[in-house]
Amino acid sequence: MNRATLIGHVGKDPEIRSMQSGEKVGNFSLATSQRWTDKNTGEKKEQTEWHRIVVFNDNLCGIIEKYIKKGSKLLVEGEIRTRKWTTESGEDKYSTEIVLGKFGGQIQMLDKIESHSSGADRSLENTTPESYGQTRTRDSTQDYQAPPGYQPKGPPASSGGGGKIDDSIPF
Repeated sequence: MNRATLIGHVGKDPEIRSMQSGEKVGNFSLATSQRWTDKNTGEKKEQTEWHRIVVFNDNLCGIIEKYIKKGSKLLVEGEIRTRKWTTESGEDKYSTEIVLGKFGGQIQMLDKIESHSSGADRSLENTTPESYGQTRTRDSTQDYQAPPGYQPKGPPASSGGGGKIDDSIPF
């Protein structure tokens, strides 16, 4: 299974571009850090790794465009891919990226979304989790709450047995 899960901070504002087909592509860098205390010296140490994130999902690109900026704390899940290209001088170059395709990629925002009086509308009113693509918002100190007015599809989830069984399900 090719799956990477990262939690980190966005290094600079994301770039969203359109391909010739009209589909959007998002790019940003994500910093993950590891901190520890050296047992021999007692000195606190930190190591930061930078990851290139590439998003090929119009819904996620829309969310990135509206809500994600430099410093945002995210959980990102996607595939690890290495690209190879040749420079004009004939030298082979490689770049390893975390790719979120049309299916299977996920971004969770771990910061609060703040409303701003200027700039893009950052409220989540009149949206549903389905309209986010594979994106979910999450405040790191509170449980997830659906936006106002959200009505889940289908019957309410049961907390245990005792519910009706639909015998018309073909499996």
